[in-house]
Amino acid sequence: MAMTASPKGINIFSNQCEAYKGIPKRIAAMTFGEQLINQQRVFYTITLVDGKKTTQQIAVLNTIEHELNKKMLELIQAAFVVGAPVTIQQCEQASIAGLMVDFNGGKTINRF
Repeated sequence: MAMTASPKGINIFSNQCEAYKGIPKRIAAMTFGEQLINQQRVFYTITLVDGKKTTQQIAVLNTIEHELNKKMLELIQAAFVVGAPVTIQQCEQASIAGLMVDFNGGKTINRF
């Protein structure tokens, strides 16, 4: 697992969100960077893995400056650190807008 920072702006992500919606996977990497569309803002993406197959970067909707988005980031980071399975529940604008995290083998489900 890897966590990286990107100094370059990335403007376009392919719609990997819909392609992996409803499929449980683990987070292989988190990427942080800047997006320069209308205004500069921080963004992050996740890369999912199931066995040896990894996805391309999938953008997470919104920015990490807003308080609610900070909570979503904390939840995703926790899932990344412990290797908890995640399932994309909702996609908007080719980005993750809803994610289910399974911290206890199906016993506890957390969503944002």
